[in-house]
Amino acid sequence: MPSVPLQTLLTALHQERTLLIGVTPEEEIRTLSDSRELCCPFCKQPIIYRSGLIRAPHFAHLPGATCVIPASEPETE
Repeated sequence: MPSVPLQTLLTALHQERTLLIGVTPEEEIRTLSDSRELCCPFCKQPIIYRSGLIRAPHFAHLPGATCVIPASEPETE
């Protein structure tokens, strides 16, 4: 059975503006994420910024959210 490629969310919306990891300053992304002002460009639900030592920086839906992106990577606990 062929595997389905996983997608990582690297883009977020803030009002009418698109923010992109690696282009938009990280401090700005963190500030907007902490105040819950970012949303998914596909389903328009709130998302947060995640980055750490193990995983690459990305945006993630809040727990319990279901996005319309097919084959998107589910959140781990």
